[in-house]
Amino acid sequence: MAVPRSTHPTASRTARRPLVALAASLLALAPSLALGQAKPRPGTLGGTARPTGPVARPATPARTAPPPLPADSARPLPVGGIVMDSVAGAPLAGATVQLAAEADRTITHTAVSDSTGRWRIPAVKPGRYLAGFFHPTLDALGIEPPVHLVQIMPDTAARLDLGTPGPLAVRAKVCPQAPSDRAVLLGSVGDADDGDPIPEAKIVITWSEMRISEEGVRNVKRRLPVRVRPDGGYLVCDLPADVDLVANAEAPKRRGGLIELHLPPRSLTRRDFALGDSTSVITVVLPDTAAAREGRLQQPITVARGNAGLTGTVRTRDGRPLQGARVQLWGSDVMGTTTEAGNFALSGLPAGTYALEVRAIGYAPKRVPVTLAARRTGSVGVVLDERLNTLQSVVVQADRTKLQKDFTGFSERAKRGMGGRFLTEEDLAKRSPIVMTDALRTTPGISVVPNGTGFGYAIQGRGGCAPDVWVDGMRVFDGATDLDQLVRPTDVAGVEIYNGAAAVPAQFMGAGGGGGCGVVAIWTKRGR
Repeated sequence: MAVPRSTHPTASRTARRPLVALAASLLALAPSLALGQAKPRPGTLGGTARPTGPVARPATPARTAPPPLPADSARPLPVGGIVMDSVAGAPLAGATVQLAAEADRTITHTAVSDSTGRWRIPAVKPGRYLAGFFHPTLDALGIEPPVHLVQIMPDTAARLDLGTPGPLAVRAKVCPQAPSDRAVLLGSVGDADDGDPIPEAKIVITWSEMRISEEGVRNVKRRLPVRVRPDGGYLVCDLPADVDLVANAEAPKRRGGLIELHLPPRSLTRRDFALGDSTSVITVVLPDTAAAREGRLQQPITVARGNAGLTGTVRTRDGRPLQGARVQLWGSDVMGTTTEAGNFALSGLPAGTYALEVRAIGYAPKRVPVTLAARRTGSVGVVLDERLNTLQSVVVQADRTKLQKDFTGFSERAKRGMGGRFLTEEDLAKRSPIVMTDALRTTPGISVVPNGTGFGYAIQGRGGCAPDVWVDGMRVFDGATDLDQLVRPTDVAGVEIYNGAAAVPAQFMGAGGGGGCGVVAIWTKRGR
């Protein structure tokens, strides 16, 4: 998966030690480290950018280093370059770049990289300098800032590209004992608005795995909490690879959302989290209007809102804007639709890291992590690049008289309550679902989760087990996983949901189903 780069606006506060002091200790211990090599390598001096002009070259390793150039040998000239996050493979914004003269380390020059990772110092005298940078990324990786000894030549503008060590080098340093078939995850947790570390936070990672025992094969849900260090960083060295993971950050009196991760074997992935405070995230309890109308016990729906905003564009793989795509923030009831130009704008969102879900007919749904802040409007670009194959039409024939009788039973059970929840055609229309799992997403007792195929969703009952699914009075095996392929929301006249076996009507207890994990019964318009 593509690894997002850090967006915390705290780079200027991370210069824990002056560069000159750090460089002095490195030079005293290992002069060859400071001298570097003439040809930059990806992930160290030179990053991954290709120089376009004369480069501020590291001094040539030799037994006797050339003497420094006289300070007045040439006029000052500009020096600039790009700072790269070699773990994320992206430019590093907000990095504090420093140059310190080797002969007199009280002579320093400082610049901060912009959103594209570029930095520039307008006037630097030719000579030999110690060069390095500071950034929260280095703190999260648990490594010291790389320092290089470079020589700036007279009468030529110089380019100096810097970067963090590459993923393999960082993995070997921070998790030397990690099994080769496992994945490493690291990052930081900070405040959504000012980026300050949240040391009392923790990261929670969950996934499902098959467990074989004397009782047989079971699908077990694993939950791994990881405490965050005082500097806000965290590190997990032993995660399953090629498995759908769900991760989120937690802290007292703060809120954030769930995001999905899929980590390749031997990988090192950086994922930062932000949490909103109690004033930037508002918990809203939505009324259970269907239950109120039917005179049943209401089960309120809790969602998060706030003062954050998000704008963005949805495009296809070939760059065409996608009109009519639906966008929604997981954990909130705020949603929108893209315009003819593929643009959307959402407001009233909670602050923190959440997953933005984008859906469009004919495309696999896509979920991308976004970090939202109450004091600024975020932006994101989403590309829907996976087309879905159109399924062949399926014709189902049944006795219309029997379907009419069964649908009448649905109406009678809905009027009496019967221990379940009931969604009418009007209820479904208000939720504007694209697929059936959309209609059940905010239903208490039902969770909508990735189905493990890379796209699409499954439904789970309480405890994480799959409820029995019935369509027009017939049980559908694996219906909880294939629900979106079974029926379209526009063809549904009613849905009844039972969260436990005690409330399930007798007619839904047969055909191999016991209803122990609940029942979702769907009635199509054919039976009316």
